[in-house]
Amino acid sequence: MRTYNESAILPKDAKRLKDVFRDYSGKLTKGQKRILDDFGVSYSLNQQNHLCFLYQGRQVLCSGTSGDWRNGRNIATKLVQLIEGKPISR
Repeated sequence: MRTYNESAILPKDAKRLKDVFRDYSGKLTKGQKRILDDFGVSYSLNQQNHLCFLYQGRQVLCSGTSGDWRNGRNIATKLVQLIEGKPISR
């Protein structure tokens, strides 16, 4: 049986995050903003149109535009890695 440490995100929460960002279209929706607030993740859009996510002193930059169908899923994966304290994939 797997045990989770304090920084780990539960599988159901990771799935919830991935489901919400599946349809990312280049602008954060109310549902996406709500789930980020639920997890305590701060977010902003910088001058180069990149989304910046900040969690407990760590940050990750993601594309602010939806270049292809994978972009929302890539953002969700990076957010899970950010929350869990894992190295962020590029």
